[in-house]
Amino acid sequence: MFADKAALFGEGAAFVVGVDTADRIVDPRYYAGGTPAALAAALAPLAAAGVRVYVAGRAGAGAGAPFRTLADVAVPAEVAAWRLLRPVPGFRLDASSTEIRARAAAEGGAGGA
Repeated sequence: MFADKAALFGEGAAFVVGVDTADRIVDPRYYAGGTPAALAAALAPLAAAGVRVYVAGRAGAGAGAPFRTLADVAVPAEVAAWRLLRPVPGFRLDASSTEIRARAAAEGGAGGA
């Protein structure tokens, strides 16, 4: 779970994720109990520790899929008020990390693991 990963890095940690991962970070079903309260309880310590998650926009899967940003993520009001998630404005790379790793492996570079 993202909350567990962030806790490992401690106070003031910063992460960069794609908008698809941001969707999962704020989805209550990924937290014990599956409720908005469980989501808030899991993320509150991160916000209190100054953890920041920078969210890069990304085009959806399939031809013609719209480009989505943090503004398109259904962030609960309580979580939004903490400013835990922050946009990465002006960034656009329409390739998934899976595609980038596959390309690097095919070219014999790092990142194929």
